[in-house]
Amino acid sequence: MRGYAAVVGAALLALVALLLPAHHVIADTPAMAPANGISMPPSPANDTDMSPSPSYVMPPPPVYPFVIVQGVIYCKTCRSTRYNRDMDASPLQGATLQLVCYGKKVVNVTATVSDENGYFLVMFYDMANFNQRNCKVFLGTSPTPLCNKPVYPPNKGVGLSIIRETITIPPVGLQGIYCPTSVLFYGPSVARNCPSN
Repeated sequence: MRGYAAVVGAALLALVALLLPAHHVIADTPAMAPANGISMPPSPANDTDMSPSPSYVMPPPPVYPFVIVQGVIYCKTCRSTRYNRDMDASPLQGATLQLVCYGKKVVNVTATVSDENGYFLVMFYDMANFNQRNCKVFLGTSPTPLCNKPVYPPNKGVGLSIIRETITIPPVGLQGIYCPTSVLFYGPSVARNCPSN
């Protein structure tokens, strides 16, 4: 009976050893343990790491060429804020202007609004359709009915040619700065019936 009990005990011990997870056995094996006693997690696969290497430099954003057309719109004969005695006019804030460039047909119309100094600025990026000789500046609308009569040019159907200004150090991408051949004027439709500021 004693031999039978020894065989059953050995069988149970073998069965328990088989049922225990294998990693417990491997971790206890001295040959598999780290030398310094500190275990490290497995390193991640390098092919999924998307961060750029320290030597990678992002390329600069593309620079698009453009031109600027700028000028001033005034209200003639009206004395208001920033009145210019030599021109007998005051800057007209909120007036619109159009830059029209022609090809075989009108290819581009760009509008802008003047600021408190009457100053307007158009940034034109359609360089394939820009030609100084084919672009004109037109009066658009006046912000006030008290100064809405076109004086120069004399009607809204007449555009002013643009000329190139000289610049010393242009910003990146700037191909030129242009202005109309004259300042633009509105005037009161009724003499001396000017807007008040």
